[in-house]
Amino acid sequence: MDSNMDDKLIKQLFEKNHQDIADEGFSQRVMQEIMQQKRQRESHVAVARVWSALVGLLAVALFFFCDGFNILKSALLRVGQDLLSNLQQNLEAHTQIEPLHLAIIVLFFIIYGCNKLYSAIEHS
Repeated sequence: MDSNMDDKLIKQLFEKNHQDIADEGFSQRVMQEIMQQKRQRESHVAVARVWSALVGLLAVALFFFCDGFNILKSALLRVGQDLLSNLQQNLEAHTQIEPLHLAIIVLFFIIYGCNKLYSAIEHS
């Protein structure tokens, strides 16, 4: 209630003390320029959205056309196998690490990566 009364008092004060300043149409030109820039920005945003949608659709179409699931699966398997063999060679050559500790470290990075991915998806 108090803020509503304050708003009314402020409005009355400005109405009583209103002064017109001669600016030879400057304010009107500024407002027109602002509106024109806003319309340009809105048109650029619309074009960007359409372009993003088209590129996204093209990417999805190419993914399915080029059998992307099999390519992705084989690439991930290859990377996983290389990582595990490289890790195994390094562990055998340089350190004595418990398999449980290694599993905990790998699990930590998997959970961390999933959280980052989920966060990125949630914010977009």
